[in-house]
Amino acid sequence: MKLFKYLLLLIGLFKLQAQQISMNFPKFSGKSYDFIIFQGSEQKTIIQGIIPTDGRFTLSIPKEYIPYIGMSRWLITGTKEGGGLDMYIPGHVFSVSCLSAEPNEKNIIYSNNTGNDQLNALKKVQDSILLRHQSMTMALRSYAKSSSYYKAFVREEQMQKKVFEVFQNGLKTKDNFVNNFFGIVNIENGITSILTENQKIKADEIVKYISQNLNWDTLYTSGYWANIIQTWIYIHCNVLKDAVRFEREFKIISDKIVLMDRYSDFFNKLNFYLKELNKSDYLEKINSVKRIDNCNNKQ
Repeated sequence: MKLFKYLLLLIGLFKLQAQQISMNFPKFSGKSYDFIIFQGSEQKTIIQGIIPTDGRFTLSIPKEYIPYIGMSRWLITGTKEGGGLDMYIPGHVFSVSCLSAEPNEKNIIYSNNTGNDQLNALKKVQDSILLRHQSMTMALRSYAKSSSYYKAFVREEQMQKKVFEVFQNGLKTKDNFVNNFFGIVNIENGITSILTENQKIKADEIVKYISQNLNWDTLYTSGYWANIIQTWIYIHCNVLKDAVRFEREFKIISDKIVLMDRYSDFFNKLNFYLKELNKSDYLEKINSVKRIDNCNNKQ
């Protein structure tokens, strides 16, 4: 019994020390590549290599980042064509295979990692709703209110708004990297949880999501860390212009970022962008409530 427990412990330790991605890209043999992961403001190139003749090779996450759960970027380098792959890393071993010289969503096959396919599926559903809603919006602009079709278009447009809200609320019910990352990409693309053309409402929804719903651990390894922080600051300073609300949301976000190195990255980005915008009053507010170190974990 003791031996069995010891073996389980050894297996667990091995898994912590080995987070590997088996790659199979035979059509790209001989090409050099970089493998990048994201840590807040930094893009870290952790591996550089050349694809062997048979196209099979292994990418290993360095032990200091294990278990890494987040986005990565595998880039073909040294060629005019370039190319590469953005992929989700789920914190455990998996494999990726593509036998085509032109990789796409259909011919890139993941094993033991469904996250990338889930992201593609969510995008398809959302794009479909947005397309139907856009079609109805355009129809309402094209037809007079007296038209016999107008009321039907109004009903359909309202229906798509409700469908979209249900879809967005569904994303929030599951606190996993895939759903959280999808929400981050939506912010980057200016998509909020409600469909509206009112820019003030959209701005309000975006900062509300960032301060209340955003998972900052996901953001840290998403590749969008600096962009999202910049978006939050830009909206506050140039659209909402409410310094009291800014300070309140700053405190909420600060409480969510537990690790001190991540908080420092966040705080430094705030300082950089606020100085760039010449917002000394906002700088005073964040400096007056800056967290020095209220966590013991310094990872």
